[in-house]
Amino acid sequence: MLFFFILLISTGGIFFYYFFFEKIYKGWSALSLFPPQPPSPLLPAITVVVAVRNEEKNIPSLLHYLLMQNYPREKLEIIIVDDGSSDNTASIVQTYLNKDLPLTLIEQPHGGKKQAIVHALRNASHELIVTTDADCKMGKEWLLSIGNFYASHCPDMVIAPVEMSPSDKFTGQFQMLDFYAMIITGAGMAGTGRPVLCNGANLAFRKETFLSFEDPLLQKTPSGDDVFLLLSFKKEKRKICFLKSEEAKVTIPPEGSLRTFLRQRIRWASKTKFYRDKDILMLTALVWTVNFLIVLNILMMFASVRYGIIAIMMIVIKSLADYRLLNAYCRFCKQSSAMRAFFPAQCLYPFYITFMGIVSQIIPSRWK
Repeated sequence: MLFFFILLISTGGIFFYYFFFEKIYKGWSALSLFPPQPPSPLLPAITVVVAVRNEEKNIPSLLHYLLMQNYPREKLEIIIVDDGSSDNTASIVQTYLNKDLPLTLIEQPHGGKKQAIVHALRNASHELIVTTDADCKMGKEWLLSIGNFYASHCPDMVIAPVEMSPSDKFTGQFQMLDFYAMIITGAGMAGTGRPVLCNGANLAFRKETFLSFEDPLLQKTPSGDDVFLLLSFKKEKRKICFLKSEEAKVTIPPEGSLRTFLRQRIRWASKTKFYRDKDILMLTALVWTVNFLIVLNILMMFASVRYGIIAIMMIVIKSLADYRLLNAYCRFCKQSSAMRAFFPAQCLYPFYITFMGIVSQIIPSRWK
C-alpha cells in the first residue's frame, strides 16, 4: 500500500514538474532579444544604487566599470551607501568623488542592505533606479541597454540578466548551474506574465512606484530585498519585463568556498516563509517536494529495489526538463561548457535542495 502511494505522488509530482518547467521554457523562448541601439532621445535619467559593506577589494573595480558607462553624464547619478563598513570602503569611494563621475557617497551606521537601499532611494534625484552589487562587472553599454529598453517598453520594473564568472572547478560549475536555474526560471516566468524571481545585482524600477509602497522590501526579513520588491510591484499589477540582452548582462563571481556558498543559499532560502504570492509559493513547493521525493525513494531502496526504479524515473524526467532550460541560459551567456557538470550536479541536487529547504527555516541569517 505504501509503495503504491509513493508511486502515485512521485509520478504525479514529476510529470507536473516537467510540464510546469516546459511552460517556463516557452516563456523564455517567447522573450525577444533586445538588440543594441544608439542612445534614444527618450533616455531616462538613471540613479544607480549600490549598497556596500566591507567591499574594499571590490569597490575600485565597480567604480571603474561605472566610470566607463556610455551614458549621458547629465542623465546619470550614482549613489553608494556604505552600511557601516569597518574597512576602507568609504575612503576608497571618496577618492572618486572628484573624478568624471556623478557620484554621491552616503554613510550610515550598520543597519542592513534594505535600510541602505531605502536611504539611497530617498536621496535619489532621477526617475529610474538601477541596483547592482559591489562585486559586479558590466560592459560599457550596460546602462544604455537598460535605458533604451525602458524608453521603448515603459515598464515599471526591468529584470535584467546576470551571469557568473566561469570556473574550472566542479563546485564553481555547480554554483553556476544552481544560480542559472533561478535566473532563467525568473526570466521564463516573467515571459509568461507571472514574474516571481529576480536578482538585485541587475534590477531597474521606477523610483516613484517604489516610494508609493509602504514597505516594498519587507524590512523585517533578513534577505530578499529584490524578490520582495518584485512581488510588491506584481501585487499592484505594475508592468514587469525581462530584458533579454547580452549588453545588459552583469557578471558576478562564484562564492569563494563551500561554506560561503551554503551560507548565501541558506540566506536566500530563508525568506520563503514570508512569501504570500501564489506563483512563487507553488514554484518553491513544487521544486522542494519533487527533490524530496527523489531522496525519499533513494532511501526507500533499502526496503525495496522498486523504489529505486521510481527514483531513476524521476531523475530522468527531471533532467529532461532541467537540461533544456539550463542549456538555453548557458548558451545565452556563451558558457555552454558549464553543462559538462550537469549530470553529476543532477545526482547531488535532490540532496542539496532537500537539505537547504529544511536548514534555511531553522538557521537565522543576516546580510554581512
